Parts: sequence; structure tokens; C-alpha cells
Amino acid sequence: MEDEGKQAHLKLSGVVKGVHAKLRQNLRQSAGDYESVWQAHCQDKALLGEYADAMRSLATEFWSKRPETRIDWCRSTCVEYFHGGGLQKALAKDARRNLFRHQQEENSEDSEPKDMTLDFSEMAAASAAASSPTAELSDSSGSYSQTTLSSSEPDLMFGSPEASLEDRRRKIYERYPAPLYSSISVPFEGPIRLLDVGSCYNPFQQHSEFLAIGIDISPAVESVHQCDILSVELTQQPLQLAKDSLLTYFKTLPRVIPQLPRCSFHVVVYSLLLEYFPARYQRWLCCQRAHQLLMRNGLLLIITPDSHAVHKNAAQMRAWKTAIESLGFRRWRYVKQEHLHCMAFRKTEDEAPLTLIGGADLMSIPQDSQQEEEEEQDHTQYLFGSLPRNDCDFFRDAFSELPDLVD
Repeated sequence: MEDEGKQAHLKLSGVVKGVHAKLRQNLRQSAGDYESVWQAHCQDKALLGEYADAMRSLATEFWSKRPETRIDWCRSTCVEYFHGGGLQKALAKDARRNLFRHQQEENSEDSEPKDMTLDFSEMAAASAAASSPTAELSDSSGSYSQTTLSSSEPDLMFGSPEASLEDRRRKIYERYPAPLYSSISVPFEGPIRLLDVGSCYNPFQQHSEFLAIGIDISPAVESVHQCDILSVELTQQPLQLAKDSLLTYFKTLPRVIPQLPRCSFHVVVYSLLLEYFPARYQRWLCCQRAHQLLMRNGLLLIITPDSHAVHKNAAQMRAWKTAIESLGFRRWRYVKQEHLHCMAFRKTEDEAPLTLIGGADLMSIPQDSQQEEEEEQDHTQYLFGSLPRNDCDFFRDAFSELPDLVD
């Protein structure tokens, strides 16, 4: 029975890896024309159906038996970030960083030595202000208000010593504006709007914390919408759109989604997705699209397979971090599980900053450097589960792009 399970897992993973290998081979044969390769792939309904069924079976029959699945990690990360103080701590850290940067700029312009004692007090106060559970941050205007104040917070001396603590705190935010506070509210309220890209069976739908939208180029179940993240039209969300209207909009999406509103999701999930694309630029564009769809301070969750030790592909993970952060993200969490890299990136900029660091070339995977002869042999062996006999190397390599080897 155990051998049968391994063979079934091997056959399903062979289908998946065979599709990936065939895409990379087609990309080489087309001299890098990733658009035509991807368009042809999206029109191959039979192959897409085979792939979708294989991924669904792997996810529901094998990977779900692990002690902590990739879905569990995504869920716990979101709950901690939005409801467990993670966002508040991130905002407080941003406030300290923002204050320090402004102070450094002032010191560089001022030739006279400056007492830094007050400056560190300012930083502490801004941190307390940002992390206070009573801070109200407007989704639309980014305005700041304070409903309650603690007398134990630092006593800042802006203006008259007789000024109230409320006035002093207001002056801090006027002097050191924090542009990051213009999107997701603290404390967070309502369901977490989550876009699961490449969703084979919409697993987040069963969790009450989420308003989950699953999309895929070839949905395996009715609850997943047909949509290509690389080509879907991104529309400008009206600023006056109320939260309840946005919820209604997402709950009534058509089966085939032609467009999605920008800056409307709290979370975008790319679970075992980026390695699907044969070209580095497609992976880069995919991350750029996530940035456009997320509200500021929203999370991009990326899960990519790797069964090696943490240091084996550390250079690749550093390159991905550099590339993704150059789009206007900052990495909030990284975990290396036995067969997975799990990453959470927070959107910190409305627009990608002007920088020469980063770019599509950094979004590589180990299979990009695989020789063409090896790829040709791979996809003929793996596609649609054609299994060679007595090939231990094949058994091992078939899981190099997939998580959770059967025990």
C-alpha cells in the first residue's frame, strides 16, 4: 500500500514537472518569446486539465497530510499579521525608521552639533503612537486620530511646555509624516480579502478569517475563477468605494474574471506558482502585479519548493528578496520548512522606487540553468506519468519542484 502511494504521488508529480519542463523547452526553441509560449500553453485545454487534476490530487490527497501544510502557514501568518499585532509592530518600526531618517537629514544640513536626547524620545513616542491599539488610520484618507492616550507615554516638548500630549503627538506626525499609514486600518477589522493565484481548489475558502478569491488559468473546481494573472486588466478602484461595496463586488465576481481593481486586496498568495512560469520576466511581472493589486501594508505570500538544506539555494532566496523589495515591498517573514521556502513581503510603497538594484534577472530558479538535453529527457519521462523502471534518480528528481515527499 505504501509503495502504491509513492507510485501515485510520483505519477502525479511527473505530470506537473513534465509541464514545467515542456514550457522551458518551448521557451528556448522560441528564442525567448515567452508571450507566444504562454499564449499557446493557455490554449492547450487538454494539457491544462491534466495539470489541474494532478495538482488538486497532490494537494488534497498527499500534501494535506503533513503536520503543517503550506495553507496552514499562510493562514497563521495572516492571522498574526492582521490580528496578532504584526501590523502594529511593523508600523511602529516604520515610524522609528522614518523619524531617524528625517533626523539624519536635518543633522547633515545643520553644521551645529545637535542634542540627540530629544530625538530618541521623539522616536519612542512615534513608535508608541503607531503601535497603540487605539490609533485609527483611515483606509481612504490616511488621516490619523487618537481616541485615548496614556499618561505613561514619553512627554515630548514641541512648542509650549503647557501643550497637551495630544498636541505634542500631532506635531510629531506633522513634523515626520508617515506615508505608510494611508491604507489598512489599525486595528484591522472585517474579513481579510485574499487573492489566491494558481488556486487548484480554493483552500482558503473554508476559513472564516478570509474573503478568499481563487483564480487559475484552468480551474479544477467551480469555486475557482478562470483568470490569468499576467493578462487580466487592472482597473483603478474609485477612492469613494465603500468597504461593503467592495465586499459585494468580490462576492459576485463572474466565473471568468476579465478585470480586477487595483489596491483592493489585503493578501495575495503565490503558492507553488512562480516556478510554473518558464521565463524570469514572467515571475517578475507576477510580483509586480501583486504589488498593484495589494493595498499599502498588504502582504504578498510566496511559497516555493526546495527539499535541500536551507543554505543550498540561499543565493537564490537572497536574489528574490532583492528583486521583490525593489518593487516596493519589504520582507516581513521568512521560514525554511523541510520542502518549502515560505516568505511574506509587506507592500511599503505605492509606486516602485527608482533603483538600479533588482530586476527580472534576479528571479531565477535552478531549472533555468538546466541543459536542454536534460530537459528533453525529463519531459518525455515525466509528462502524463510515464514512469521509467528502477530509476532512483528519477524518483528523487521528480520532487525537486514539488513539496512534501511522501514518507
